[in-house]
Amino acid sequence: DGSFTSGFAIGEIFRYATYKKEKGIGHPDTIEAKKVAIRAVEANLLLLYVHCRGNGFAARTYLCADEPVPDDGLFFRITDGKATCLETTDSKNKNVVGVEIDASAEIPERLAKLFTDLGYTKNDLIYKSDTSSDEITHHFLHLLIAHEYLACDDAELDELIKVSAKGLMSHIIDNGYELHDFTGEPTTWAKWSTRYFETEFGWVDGALNAAELLMYHLVTMKVTGEEGRWRESYNHLINDLGYADMTEKHFDRLYQASLSGEFDYFEDIMYGDHMLAVLSFWGLCILEKDKKLLAKYRKGFKAWRTSLEREHVPGYDLPYALSCPDEEIDLDRLAGWF
Repeated sequence: DGSFTSGFAIGEIFRYATYKKEKGIGHPDTIEAKKVAIRAVEANLLLLYVHCRGNGFAARTYLCADEPVPDDGLFFRITDGKATCLETTDSKNKNVVGVEIDASAEIPERLAKLFTDLGYTKNDLIYKSDTSSDEITHHFLHLLIAHEYLACDDAELDELIKVSAKGLMSHIIDNGYELHDFTGEPTTWAKWSTRYFETEFGWVDGALNAAELLMYHLVTMKVTGEEGRWRESYNHLINDLGYADMTEKHFDRLYQASLSGEFDYFEDIMYGDHMLAVLSFWGLCILEKDKKLLAKYRKGFKAWRTSLEREHVPGYDLPYALSCPDEEIDLDRLAGWF
């Protein structure tokens, strides 16, 4: 899964980096931690290629043909260079059962070994479509952490990270800041465009989704060492479309929506968005060098603190403290979490 496996990979990368620093690169614990981290990173990278579309898309998850297909979402079975949409409740409702699309693109050999070493082939693959912004946001921060702490002594892996970041970022920019599925239309929730922000849901999502998209750009520039179209697009989002300003408006917009929509801000908030806010603003705050923009991003992160603080999760609070060094967190309470 592009979200939770990415989160797992980030944790394992930090475990490896900690053991490397404290125990040395040759210690058995360090070697094992690196092995686990690399496998997790490879599994996540495979999501960017397993669909064999060759267009920068990211699959939501994947399985092999001898595993049961859940009746939840859109799944495609790959056979001889084509992918066929399988029958599920969702595919029937959307009238796409049996739709065939191209699946002729190749999967990098290093990533394909994750299934070929188990005796499977490309024709044994089934992947899930309709990927959301949850997965994309996790992917980008995972690519950054893997590039910084794991791939520094693995040129092949680092090249896969760079190519993957370029492909995914290009897809999003080329499709008007949306992730487009086999229909040629955006997936249900992977939308960062102004046309989405003009909808009822999009207006509320705008603060978070703007932060997500800006983070993707900074990560792509960092891992590739290139600016070019990434910088041009980033500047367009900020100077022409006001995305940096939008990152500050989470609390205000959600509070206004709670009044008009008659829902309780604390009880009905989508707590999964905390995870996405932390990833987005953490990436923005450690990568942005412009002081004015950094101040905006820190203000935007603080706008989430009202509800974020209630969870007392180390994986949220520690990135928050690193991103906003003038803020205090309850370290004693966090220690008890473990």
